[in-house]
Amino acid sequence: MIGDGKVLARGRPAVPGAVTGCVLTDPVEAERRASEGSLVILAVTTTSPQLLPVVTSAAGVITELGGLASHAALVCRELATPCVVGCGPDTVTQLDGTWAILDAERGELRRATPPVDADHEVAADGTSGRAVESATVALDDEHLVTLQAARLRGVTDESDLSAILQLRHGVAERHVALLEHVGLVSASAEGVRVTTSGHHRIEEWLVDERRQVDGSALTAFHEGDEWNRQNDQFEHIATAWYVRDGVDNDHTDAAYDAAVLRDLLDLGERWTIGRIAADLRARLGSYDRRFRTALTAVRAGDARWFLGLSVDSFHRVLFELHQEMYDLAPGTREEHERARHVRLVGRRELLGLDETLEIRDP
Repeated sequence: MIGDGKVLARGRPAVPGAVTGCVLTDPVEAERRASEGSLVILAVTTTSPQLLPVVTSAAGVITELGGLASHAALVCRELATPCVVGCGPDTVTQLDGTWAILDAERGELRRATPPVDADHEVAADGTSGRAVESATVALDDEHLVTLQAARLRGVTDESDLSAILQLRHGVAERHVALLEHVGLVSASAEGVRVTTSGHHRIEEWLVDERRQVDGSALTAFHEGDEWNRQNDQFEHIATAWYVRDGVDNDHTDAAYDAAVLRDLLDLGERWTIGRIAADLRARLGSYDRRFRTALTAVRAGDARWFLGLSVDSFHRVLFELHQEMYDLAPGTREEHERARHVRLVGRRELLGLDETLEIRDP
């Protein structure tokens, strides 16, 4: 496709490839257009676990924040979706509706000419139809924890929910049936997804959750050495799995890969993030168990449990916990990511580090 070729944004190539499509910043609209067969380039400040369905359906992904170990980079590598990260604050999210070429070989987003039949129709908000008013049905904390788990998974099913929440036989099925009855989730052959009403209900629940968390302890957690050091160590190991000596790791050197996995298992021996999170909110105790389950599978020789999307991998558990911690703090994930980006840039300047040094961002 021919355009004037103007470079609209530059970032770090995370997953090679090139694709031409419409840049969209609204995940709901992006997923709708992609499901209709349109080529969509998802442009966001940063991705999060519940965006997995739209990341999966997008032809390309570009973010303002993040490095080679960011959520967007790791997920797109698993999907082989062209991806550029770290373009800088307030860059790509200003390009909604622009037709562009995402050149993930050079780390560029360039303007392209839209096809004559390009669909610029504004999407419906997805709120049509009537559901039972959820206020008329009693939902306890267990139902809402299940709803939150479904939100973080993006697309899930009853067996998946039962495994990650360790629910008794038949409980996940009953929870999903009730949540679907009141319009908070939709169930189809593709799986269970949280609806717009479900997202609103979660936001209401999180308001109450935040009241029950010790604010000073939460701040100490986010700013504490343990949280940041262990996250940095994981990101370093994840980057080593995908990138070796500045180029993609082709995983033909079994000794190298085994050494990276040993580093992960060594980190797992010192891993305390799950237990600290459980001290903040008891319902987060499942994360420590899930971390240990993933490490056990890696130790048994199944590397999928390191970074894979098809299982409850260490990476997947960590990024879901990240979202949980952002949910408990005031403000949005994007606001927290921007603030963290500013802190890291400031620290780099203070230390006089080279500007090409990767600023890691989960």
